[in-house]
This record gives sequence, structure tokens and C-alpha cells, in this order.
Amino acid sequence: RSSFHEELRQEFSSHFRPHQRFDPSLELKIELSIDRFGKVVEQKLTQPGKSVKFQLAVLNGLSQARFGDLPKSLRSEAPYSVRLRVIP
Repeated sequence: RSSFHEELRQEFSSHFRPHQRFDPSLELKIELSIDRFGKVVEQKLTQPGKSVKFQLAVLNGLSQARFGDLPKSLRSEAPYSVRLRVIP
């Protein structure tokens, strides 16, 4: 489970390269539901950011991310829910 979470973090981080610099005090929390093939089937902002531009940058990064298949040990939990805390 923890290695899969690390893969998700690295994949998302590789696409979250906003052109604009954001204040490090900004924070956003989002919950993702991922199917067994690694596709995000649902996303819900659980704590929207204070900056709409930051929120859009995060959502854009998520739309570009391509996650791998769920590990066999997690497939019975599909769609698998994971919470991300994003800080610039």
C-alpha cells in the first residue's frame, strides 16, 4: 500500500509544475477514487485551496497524470480511495 501511494505521489508530482509560483502557505486536499486500471474515476475537493489559480493548477496536473494498475493486493478495494494533500 505505501509503495503504491509513493508511486501516486511521484506521478502526480511529475505533472504538477505550475508556471506561476504559489505561496507555500497554500494547501489543498483532494480525494481520488482510482479503478483497478489506474484511472481516476472520481475526484472530490475535501479542502479547496484559498487560490483558484492554485486549485486549477492542481486539477490540471491530475488530469495529465497516468497512474499504473492497482496492485493485486488492492484490487478487491477498487475503486481505491486515496487522499492527497497538496502544498506548493
